Amino acid sequence: MTRDYSTSTNNDVLRQLKILDDSGISTNVNITLSNNTAA
Repeated sequence: MTRDYSTSTNNDVLRQLKILDDSGISTNVNITLSNNTAA
């Protein structure tokens, strides 16, 4: 997965992934992000 985001956006994404990981659904988010990047 390539990262074309600015530093601030990337930090926001990482924070969201951490929160979602704590909820146990980070896998779904990672799959969605990968699909969106590939599209």
